[in-house]
Amino acid sequence: MNLNKKIIFFLASSFFSFTLASAELEEIIIYSSLNKQIEGDFIGSLSLISGDQIANTNIQHIDQVLMRSPNTNFSGGASRGRFVQIRGIGDLEQFVDPKAYPSVGLSIDGIELNGLFSSGLLFDTKQVEILRGPQGTRLGAAASAGAINIISNDYKESDNQWSYGLGKFNSYQTGAIFNTSLSENISSRTSIQKHYSDGFISNDFLNRKNTGKFDELNLKTNIFWNLNKDNNLKLTLLHVDSDNGYDAFSLDNTGFNTQSDQPGYDRQKINSFSLSSINQLSEDLKIESKLTSSDIKLDYGLDEDWTDQNICTPPEVTCNWGSFIGFDRYQRDRNDMSFDMRIVGEEFLAGIYFQNQDTHLDRNRTGSYPAVLNSDYYIKRRTIYSQWNPKVSNNINLLLGARLENFSDSYNDTNIQSETSDTLYSAETGMSFSFDDNEISLLASRSIKPGGVNTDATSNIDLVNESFRDELLDRLRYEKEVLTNLEFIFKTSYLSSNITTTFFYNHRENPQFETFLYDHIESFLFIGYQANANESKSHGLEIEFEKSLNDSFVINSALSFIDSQINDLRVYDFDQYGYTNI
Repeated sequence: MNLNKKIIFFLASSFFSFTLASAELEEIIIYSSLNKQIEGDFIGSLSLISGDQIANTNIQHIDQVLMRSPNTNFSGGASRGRFVQIRGIGDLEQFVDPKAYPSVGLSIDGIELNGLFSSGLLFDTKQVEILRGPQGTRLGAAASAGAINIISNDYKESDNQWSYGLGKFNSYQTGAIFNTSLSENISSRTSIQKHYSDGFISNDFLNRKNTGKFDELNLKTNIFWNLNKDNNLKLTLLHVDSDNGYDAFSLDNTGFNTQSDQPGYDRQKINSFSLSSINQLSEDLKIESKLTSSDIKLDYGLDEDWTDQNICTPPEVTCNWGSFIGFDRYQRDRNDMSFDMRIVGEEFLAGIYFQNQDTHLDRNRTGSYPAVLNSDYYIKRRTIYSQWNPKVSNNINLLLGARLENFSDSYNDTNIQSETSDTLYSAETGMSFSFDDNEISLLASRSIKPGGVNTDATSNIDLVNESFRDELLDRLRYEKEVLTNLEFIFKTSYLSSNITTTFFYNHRENPQFETFLYDHIESFLFIGYQANANESKSHGLEIEFEKSLNDSFVINSALSFIDSQINDLRVYDFDQYGYTNI
């Protein structure tokens, strides 16, 4: 067995590096498309980050590459960038409310892990695909604004590796990759990596420098079984174990210095598997099927008061409103199971998709305003979909896709029971025309994000002052959102440079926005909920540029612009302690 060793010395926040350009131009497969198209045939806005770029810059997590895609952003609210926005659409946080289907979906080796971007560790990754715009036909309710797909490397004979790295902030990483040929027809690839860092936070009150630590273990195994020339199986096993700190806030905004006496944490354990098969019925017809299951445990807590309980100690510090003590903990157990089967022809495919998901939440808030909440949330999705992408000529491609999805959910806690069922329609149509080294694409797409229940609002109605209760009664539920997207994409190659320019327009009916209420009279609670505006419009420009200087150096750059308008959204004005429409 050949074992290639790699030693890495790294800084915790910034790198200077270069990408090794391949001497041979290999055909890039887009795994996010329903029928695994080559890059040149894919119609839509797509950013590709290669495994070489990830490895050469020692990137650990998906939040370190998102900004390479124009109009793609993320917010924290956790130890990692956990909440992603594309073209201004996406979630910002999660506390009480179940947000099983954020606007931007995530999958790792075909396993959907929506809402779990903290699991996006990138050791031994083949490529990352960032799709901007509605992915309703491909992923339905799971990706109304876009999707991110992480694909691991395939089995490669004699490509075993071991790596070790050291860095600032007591950081280290060690990983190994093993390729094994179990028989003539069975092969496997296993990768494992441990990453640790004290992080950037210094807690002055506790005199500790690891309250914002990263402690992450990532294990992936892919087993390939060629039954015969027409049939094969693939088994994917994924294990993620993170025990990260979350100590991010200070009363006086002192950068990376905090004063909390109960630092928070962001822990997750994910065990997933996927079993997929391809059965070739004829030269131009095959059946693809996939069964997935995930067991997910999340444990998240934060120091709500951001400091120690003795801060209000005259004469050093006087607190006009008195002292406040609080620690908020959220423990979630989530189980996902899905089945996807499609029949794929040369230009046409049709499939069915089923998913069940159940999540149990235990919330325990201690301190000045204690609260306990136990809830259960169940989701069922039943879907049929189809896609037709004929090649009209050597330089003209068409795309027609549609998806019909029945989405039903059930929520219950000590205060409320809610059940809904809705039918969601998604569709897309597009055309691409290529000439010389240029390509023009036009795309129109539509997706729907389901509505839901505002559980933070329902669970706190009895705690807030009476003047706020009528407002919360109107916010117990929020409605589904419909997104219509239009795109014009121009790709050109000139003097070893690739430039992609995209113009887009979005229209959202009943757009969902996160907002907060603050009871400044009685309970002093911040209560978050989703609210629907009347409509929202946005348009923008995205440019991606890649230039090969020589065989060793490649420059990648992205530029984005977006202009958004929101009509008739009722929000709480924290300066006026009242409501206003914006």
